[in-house]
Amino acid sequence: MVARRSVLQGLLGTLCMSEAARAMEPTAIGAWSGILQAGSQRLRLKFDIGPEKGSLFSIDQGAGPIPLEVVSLTPQAIELKVPAIRASYRGKQTGPDRIEGEWDQGMAMPLVLLRGDAGLQAPLAETKPLDLAALKELRQRAGAPALGAMVSWAGEAPQIWVDGERAVGSRVATSLEDRWHIGSITKSMTATLVARLVEAKAVRWDDTVGDVLGDKISKLQPAYAHATFKHLLSHRAGFPKDIPMNEFETFEHAVDGPTRHERLRYASIALNQNPIGEIAKRFEYANNGYIVAATMLEQKLEQDWETLLMQHVFEPLGIRSAGFGAPGSKGQLDQPAGHLPTDRPVAQLVGKDVTDNPVAVGPAGRVHLSLGDLARYLAAHRDETDFLSKDSWKTLHTPPFGGAYAMGWHVRPDQTLWHNGSNTLWYAEVLIDKRKGQAAAAVSNIANGKAAMAAGDALLRAAANRT
Repeated sequence: MVARRSVLQGLLGTLCMSEAARAMEPTAIGAWSGILQAGSQRLRLKFDIGPEKGSLFSIDQGAGPIPLEVVSLTPQAIELKVPAIRASYRGKQTGPDRIEGEWDQGMAMPLVLLRGDAGLQAPLAETKPLDLAALKELRQRAGAPALGAMVSWAGEAPQIWVDGERAVGSRVATSLEDRWHIGSITKSMTATLVARLVEAKAVRWDDTVGDVLGDKISKLQPAYAHATFKHLLSHRAGFPKDIPMNEFETFEHAVDGPTRHERLRYASIALNQNPIGEIAKRFEYANNGYIVAATMLEQKLEQDWETLLMQHVFEPLGIRSAGFGAPGSKGQLDQPAGHLPTDRPVAQLVGKDVTDNPVAVGPAGRVHLSLGDLARYLAAHRDETDFLSKDSWKTLHTPPFGGAYAMGWHVRPDQTLWHNGSNTLWYAEVLIDKRKGQAAAAVSNIANGKAAMAAGDALLRAAANRT
């Protein structure tokens, strides 16, 4: 199980046609477009498919083309793969100007393509405010065991809704105080921790991997030596996304005592990998960068990342429900359980099943907390409170090397901050609109396309509420 990357950074490619596709009139060759509803994001995609090559563009992200590999291009079986972002598209041509299928990038999501630019013209549906009945309808439609949502406005108490069961078939209802795994939303917390420690003069933003870890990592790739916290936290250090799976699987899921040794071993593997891009210039969403950044903190301060996050972020913000790994006590259903996203969801119970990524991966995506405490955390970013200086907030919320990713945050064209997270058993999204004084979140204890769409819809509808 690997913490999933946030959705699409750009797309497309190279197509090979079968004889059946060549004989088809009209063929699938040409320009196509569609709108991918990825959680609360609407991504406009354009495909330019040729006989052997093609291009796909994510219009809203300003991304260039990425090569595709064609598995099949017959009318009944259109299958494309995008190895660079570990994605695929499968569908069938249901008419001369229509392809119906699913985009799969860790979870399958419906994507209809129309010929030309017609697929970009779908109007925005009216967003109605959220209430408990609407949340229940969204959950039932998605087949999710449980779904939760939150919205808060500056100076007001948050509104929170939850519906469903802690484990499918358990008849144990979720509560407003329950804790939810938030996956890669943890990344912004790790970045916030670095900002706090910079202000405490314990570290500097321009501390480098070489300076801090050079004498602790054998065979450190020279390309990483000059990477700073800013490179690591904005996915600009040149890392591959993760370490090889055969090595990933050697890490512990539960550790008694300090976790630093696990993280240093993980960082050693990551820092021995060949870089896939030039520092600062190439964006590549990588869990590795966050684990290396946390390892730097641990080695400088001689404390575990978990302890540092508790002391310097959660405790000062009054966050009491936060913890690490899947929530809940061993052998008890005292918190929601994550679920395998199979046709019939299967609850994964703490102490019985594998419920999260290894401990070493914590800084990239292993926090759980209640929706109320998540509201407290998001409010600090939204209101830019005196928890940090104005300069630090600006650093966290501004992409340091261009593009649309800051420090643990995707910065949307309208300047809202967004992120999602999943460990393949849970799904979560958060959104901050500083201009409106608004923060919102949605969570589910299953991670599949339907749950992500339901959570995204709940997030948008929660954000439409105003007391």
